[in-house]
Amino acid sequence: MAEAHLTVAKRLLQVAPSAPLALMQKAATLREQGRDILSLGAGEPDFETPKAARDAAHAAIDGGKTHYTPCAGEKSLRSAIAAKLARENGLSYDASEVLVSNGAKQSLYNAFLALLDPGDVAVIPTPYWVTYPEAVRLVGATPRLLVAPSASGFKIDPDALDGALRGARLFIFNSPSNPTGAVYTRAEIAALGAVLARHDCWIVTDEIYEKLVFDGAEHVSLPAACPALRERTVVVNGLSKAYAMTGWRMGYAAGPRAAIAAMDLVQSHTSSNASSISQHAAEAALNSRGPELATMVAAFARRRRLVLDGLARIPGLALRPPMGAFYVFPDVTRHLGGALANATQLCERMLDTVGVAAVSGEAFGDPRCIRLSYATSDATLTEALARMARFFADLRTA
Repeated sequence: MAEAHLTVAKRLLQVAPSAPLALMQKAATLREQGRDILSLGAGEPDFETPKAARDAAHAAIDGGKTHYTPCAGEKSLRSAIAAKLARENGLSYDASEVLVSNGAKQSLYNAFLALLDPGDVAVIPTPYWVTYPEAVRLVGATPRLLVAPSASGFKIDPDALDGALRGARLFIFNSPSNPTGAVYTRAEIAALGAVLARHDCWIVTDEIYEKLVFDGAEHVSLPAACPALRERTVVVNGLSKAYAMTGWRMGYAAGPRAAIAAMDLVQSHTSSNASSISQHAAEAALNSRGPELATMVAAFARRRRLVLDGLARIPGLALRPPMGAFYVFPDVTRHLGGALANATQLCERMLDTVGVAAVSGEAFGDPRCIRLSYATSDATLTEALARMARFFADLRTA
């Protein structure tokens, strides 16, 4: 029998693996080998899912709610999402304009498949979440990166956006931002909206970190600030970050009926409906008024201050305080050179020598920086900061 020489699809040759997931796997492997590893890489709240959601899941199982649901999700959940968007974000959607998916990541991929043709251009501000450009490439489109300078707080300039949008089919917006923690003000979003109004393109706004804002920052949904853009904007969100439901895989999108119908069609031929049990848990979480969210946000605010104070004591790190999410994105340029040519090599050295896992900014489009997550305990953060101080001190004296 002749030897087979089959290869995987060529589209995968231009797609990079997820750096945060790869880091988590490497950290887990080192722990299995007996290493004392402190991971600051995960984008996952270390809190329990709210009790109301857990109770609803048990009730759904006991009540036999274990079968297919409509592909778009249970109508009661989609109505709860629409009510949440009206109540908290000032957005008006009917349940038919909401699609429930297996996490916000699937919601984004549904949108890209539904709105982008091969060869189309999608404008992505950088630094970006690692999946944006890779998912755009997977659907055959081309990412066009627009630098959001650190000097501006990692926010894009309206004039620069105007130039980048020429010939583009889609614009991706993320506030609060992963990895930088940047949060755009209402006025800043309105200025971007005035530019977007001059270009015939779709808009996908990722608002998964909306609940995690600090020091008086306010999350403003783009179509709420720019109502004229509502009919070409898809709002993506989910329950992973705000309700510590990462493993439940609960994301959703809301937008104009034509876009949501197209995304529903995509999902009908991929995963079909999201988990019926998770849907009941999500509805309970959205309708609950328990203390868990406020407790979690307060903990993240305290940890943010702990990390900012600790990093400020390490010479050679340049850092703009993040106003949202649960990451810091310090610039480590002053520690590069010689054997450490970039942030990736620095992160590898830090993991090997002091057992602190961080993600290189190269994965997010900025090789000068590293991303640290403070979605872990105060004790872990305190010890990790002490180890990092020793690590960077040794670099300066090497």
